[in-house]
Amino acid sequence: MDRAGVIRMLSGDGRHFNHHRHGRSTGNARAMPLCMAGTGEAVRVVGIWARGGLARKLADMGLVPGAEIRLVNRQGAGPVLIDLKGSRLALGRGMAMKIMVEEV
Repeated sequence: MDRAGVIRMLSGDGRHFNHHRHGRSTGNARAMPLCMAGTGEAVRVVGIWARGGLARKLADMGLVPGAEIRLVNRQGAGPVLIDLKGSRLALGRGMAMKIMVEEV
């Protein structure tokens, strides 16, 4: 499935962006997981679907709501490479799926 198809599927009824059991929501129908953004695309973090240690680790790296990042590389099933304030970070695909972003 291509990126547009995934975004259509996820934005259909809004349930996919609401995590009712934990009370988390991005509140933005245009949000998508970081690994769905296009290479070279600038995006803004709108939400993090992680708790505990992972949420703290991402926050310590500067990946918090409102942070603007650029996707440098996302080839295959390997890590996702991003540019955050001039620093390059490599994130595992699982981590990248928990970071919800919107196009800038």
